[in-house]
Amino acid sequence: MNLIYKNNYGSSYKVDSTVTKNPERNIQVYIGTIGIYMTQKELSDLYTIIKNAVKMCDCSHCKGQPCNRIWTSHPLIDICLKIDENTLDELEDLISWTKFLMNFESNLEENNITGYLN
Repeated sequence: MNLIYKNNYGSSYKVDSTVTKNPERNIQVYIGTIGIYMTQKELSDLYTIIKNAVKMCDCSHCKGQPCNRIWTSHPLIDICLKIDENTLDELEDLISWTKFLMNFESNLEENNITGYLN
């Protein structure tokens, strides 16, 4: 695993395809002691959920206040993260920088530009 990005809330890693049963899940995001394998699309979907949580929520639970949790469902697992404003900022930072650096790395690889990442 190679570190992509790390902040006070968590870290993200690029995972070798031999480590995971699904080679498309080449990103592992650690939040505390929990590691979640993700595809780039799943990472983007999570980022959309986080961006929506930054806005005031009109659900019956939040009643127009900032969200205090991020809850997403997947066919195999439900994820619910309890958050506050600081945690939400850290999570947004972690996911946005991970997305940026993953795209940056793939752009370098596509254009045969090497040696800049190490």
